[in-house]
Amino acid sequence: MRVMPLVFGIGIAALVVIVVMGVTPLGAKPFSALFEIGAVEKIDFSKASSIRGPAQWLVCPGYDMCAALDDRTPVYDNSVDSIKRTWDRLLQEHFPKMQLLLADTAIHQYTYVERSGFFQLPDLVTVQIFANGETRGSVAIFSRSVYKAGDFGSNSRRVIRMMDYLDEHLSLYKR
Repeated sequence: MRVMPLVFGIGIAALVVIVVMGVTPLGAKPFSALFEIGAVEKIDFSKASSIRGPAQWLVCPGYDMCAALDDRTPVYDNSVDSIKRTWDRLLQEHFPKMQLLLADTAIHQYTYVERSGFFQLPDLVTVQIFANGETRGSVAIFSRSVYKAGDFGSNSRRVIRMMDYLDEHLSLYKR
């Protein structure tokens, strides 16, 4: 009979610890340490592929740009620098917790990490801005889960939200 209150007490204590770790800033550190990112490398978008795979989403300027993609991105009537400034504003306004991990300014490729709320699972987001002449450009975005587990559509929603922002704040090129 004394075992039940002990088991119940241990269960309640474990639940409290998990909740405190998950919903407080104190909890972000242990979960972040538990779910490491690992090595981050540049993406060769010509070899990148995703067709609505689990826990990833890929958009590119054209079907000849990526091996397989989920959607195409438009050509903007904006320079690479203008697109980059708009991208930086997007991150400040809508993704303030996203952290830059890797930058190659020569090819305009940037990789970021964004962690989920409760367990701090890492997702990587790589963007590359491509010039199309001096006054036009486009982007490729690859958002993916580090652990390849189901993400309940968070990567696709993230990329769609990013593209909606870019489309709203940049000028679409009209042929």
